[in-house]
Amino acid sequence: MIRQATPEDCAACAAISRMTELAKVDGASYPEETFQEFFAPGDIFLVDEEGGVVRGFIAGEPMHGDAHYLSLLAVAEQGKGVGKALLAAYEEEVKRMGLSMIVLHALAINTRAKEFYRRRGYYGAPDETPFYKRLC
Repeated sequence: MIRQATPEDCAACAAISRMTELAKVDGASYPEETFQEFFAPGDIFLVDEEGGVVRGFIAGEPMHGDAHYLSLLAVAEQGKGVGKALLAAYEEEVKRMGLSMIVLHALAINTRAKEFYRRRGYYGAPDETPFYKRLC
């Protein structure tokens, strides 16, 4: 079930960030305090929970104009559809806010993430430049 995150979810999100492939490659993980910053007005912070266990999260913040910046997306176990569901829910929240674009960065070494976003209609250069998706 996808729901709005609460401050109590921050520890679970930090733990998931330490389990990602990117964290294993270059140590990119985030402390609990990072997630506590996603409760400001205009932020979107969602978790996927099953049986009381957080299985993934997505978080972002507003940009200037009609765009929202997707900062973080990670799941505890890939290939279960959790990331896809979280991204779809995030896109719906962005639309509900009256915004029409999502911007994100995917590191050049994170080829799996880049392919994930491309399959869902995001576009960008093959390097570390931003990816975009215009929402209808």
